Amino acid sequence: MSLRPKQINDLVDAFSAWSLPRLREFAQLLDYDLAKEAPNCANIRLCARAFISAMNAARPPRDREMLELLQTEGNAALRNLATLLLEPDYVPTVENDFYSAISLGETAFIGRDGLRREIRNFTNEGVYSTRVLVVSGSDPCGKSYTYCYLKHLADKVGAEFADPLNVRQRNPTTREFFEAVGRKLRLNMKETDFPEAEDDPQEAKVWPYSDWLDGQIDTLEEPRWLTIDELNHPEVGRPALEAAFELARLAESKQKNLWVALLGYNDPTVAATLKQAVKEQPRFPNAAEVVTYFERMAQEGQLQLQAGEALGWAQALFPAGATIDKEFMENTIREIERQGNNLARGIRPEDAPQE
Repeated sequence: MSLRPKQINDLVDAFSAWSLPRLREFAQLLDYDLAKEAPNCANIRLCARAFISAMNAARPPRDREMLELLQTEGNAALRNLATLLLEPDYVPTVENDFYSAISLGETAFIGRDGLRREIRNFTNEGVYSTRVLVVSGSDPCGKSYTYCYLKHLADKVGAEFADPLNVRQRNPTTREFFEAVGRKLRLNMKETDFPEAEDDPQEAKVWPYSDWLDGQIDTLEEPRWLTIDELNHPEVGRPALEAAFELARLAESKQKNLWVALLGYNDPTVAATLKQAVKEQPRFPNAAEVVTYFERMAQEGQLQLQAGEALGWAQALFPAGATIDKEFMENTIREIERQGNNLARGIRPEDAPQE
């Protein structure tokens, strides 16, 4: 991680309760000789800023190491602040609105206004809110970013975010799929409780496991979110697709403590059957959305931009006549994130060190 200007200011404020010898002693635990490296510090605040900046500027950055040590060596205020700063951070476009996050740690989450409007219904724990999110699409278009966004939201609403089930990695059979779901949700997987099923027809293979999962969902005492990823991959077979659909159908019909996100699920049956599910067709951001992103990240880095400055950076990434294809956008997204994260640290793209 790399601390941003506001986070550094908050740490300086917290360190100011210490004496200068105490700060030097703490720095020594990180093999940093503050008296030698910053001999001209006149007061605790200047020394604290010099120390934090040195940890932040190290390659690789050592600020995480510093914060983890503060969790055991700091006073109450420093311990609490360190814990807060070690949590996955985000930058919202609206103050304190975690739904409007455009930066999730180092990952940019730009645009997707349709999903942001609908997702509040998905995260609502009311009896009649939806428990299913279906993200369609075949080519790389932002589905993995949806996963990052969901993980961010689960943390903010107090839900347990289970490890995702990537069906591409194994192309599971029906039984393997439900076994994996059971493990990831920490359900009762005793052999006597887990069903055996007939091989044919396919429908006969699904229902015994569906009945088992139906009963297990009732045992969930806290909200749990599970993501099924890579459903669009051509190697993923019919058993996994039908099992994923049945999982979503159960989550929707039970209205209990299970939330399911299907990423890359393109079966039109979903639209007809999962009527309450939130559905999204993701896309890559456009230049106008990137301008908004750059402006907000610059604000986070306490940079005063000139009129049109962010527009110039965005236009450089989307040159006239460029072929906007998969390869172009994958490279461009990486550059957008690099520039955005530098802006959040107070560094303009033209001033950033070359990587």
